[in-house]
Amino acid sequence: MEAVKRSENLFDAEGLKVAKSAVEVGKTYPVYGMITKIIEEEESSVVLELNFQIKARLKIASVDQLSVLKERVFEPGIFVSKILNTEPKVEVVCKKVIFGKRADFNA
Repeated sequence: MEAVKRSENLFDAEGLKVAKSAVEVGKTYPVYGMITKIIEEEESSVVLELNFQIKARLKIASVDQLSVLKERVFEPGIFVSKILNTEPKVEVVCKKVIFGKRADFNA
């Protein structure tokens, strides 16, 4: 592959484009981001704010699961979610949460 000159536009040189597509209500998507706020806690569910803008409801089976969510606030994760609404704010039902392995720090 040839090197692209600095003065060339990489998008034009490689035929790349930026595309935007809307999510569809009722479909399931992976949402990459983090828990930015715990809005409401109930016995069997929790309402979270993801990425400062998405309202997500998540069923929980135990207090331990809620504790893990609280511990992982502001850590990156993947939230597999079904879209309920997109207007005025995106609302989802989160089916699964996947957090990465925590890094060990040695001081």
